[in-house]
Amino acid sequence: MALGRTQTAEFETTRRLFAYLVNESLVRTTIVHEAESENEIANWMELLSVKETQATARRPRIRVARSSDATLSRTGKPPSTLSFLQPEDLAPPVIIEYRTSIDDEGSSKEVKEFHPAVLFDVIAT
Repeated sequence: MALGRTQTAEFETTRRLFAYLVNESLVRTTIVHEAESENEIANWMELLSVKETQATARRPRIRVARSSDATLSRTGKPPSTLSFLQPEDLAPPVIIEYRTSIDDEGSSKEVKEFHPAVLFDVIAT
């Protein structure tokens, strides 16, 4: 994905923010593997609230692509959880999925976002 100068700078700050939040256990993560085609698998990292409740279940989901050469360190953790994340392990885009209902059957809207302040606001609310 080709980014302009502004988006590149915003994403650089965003991936440093995400690495800090993950490494300090301020958010939980899940790794999602999706088959985009027969030969290509997309690797996404989803940032989740530390305490999932009925209220937080309605929060927007945030997904960020993992770079193709990212390695996971999972010492003593469940397989879907990262124990250490480098900013370089993340790649654009960052997707915010706004859901209208708690179950996965509801409609949702996906938005690409690069600005760290917008993404931090979504995480913090």
